[in-house]
Amino acid sequence: MQLRAIVGQAQEIAARTTDANIIPFVPPAIPGLGNSGGFSFVLQDYTGGDLQEFAAAMRGFIVAANARSAVGSAYSTFRADVPMLFLEVNRDKVQTLQVPMTELFSTLQAQLGSTYINDFNKFGRT
Repeated sequence: MQLRAIVGQAQEIAARTTDANIIPFVPPAIPGLGNSGGFSFVLQDYTGGDLQEFAAAMRGFIVAANARSAVGSAYSTFRADVPMLFLEVNRDKVQTLQVPMTELFSTLQAQLGSTYINDFNKFGRT
């Protein structure tokens, strides 16, 4: 099966999935170059306004971007309707336990978000 056909099937499955934001794409032949490289855009609200209004503005921006032929597929991973977590670290206790603060935050990042760990080689491929 061709790679584009596999990605097409994955996109169909992703479109039916409501529990996650899944964006399959054909990876570029050279990492960092190609159609999926694109650009990043940061939309910010410095006013501290309503989160739902911000989400509506972001959706409008995405719709407008996707209407342009120069933009292949604009998307955002931001969702205003997902649970949020605020974590306050007891820095005194962390120091008492002699845990390096960088290790604590590194572990939290890996557990709550994502982090690059490493590559591995198998059958002569990375």
